Amino acid sequence: MKTIELSTASKPLSAYAEEFSQYLVVLTLHGFAIATITPGGIR
Repeated sequence: MKTIELSTASKPLSAYAEEFSQYLVVLTLHGFAIATITPGGIR
């Protein structure tokens, strides 16, 4: 699992999605989880 703090993210979201394509990615805003991105194989 990877966590990305949106208030400090320096790349477009698509770049993180590609970089961490094998991981569950949790997007946070001010320390609170607001969304997740899952790899295509996870359901």
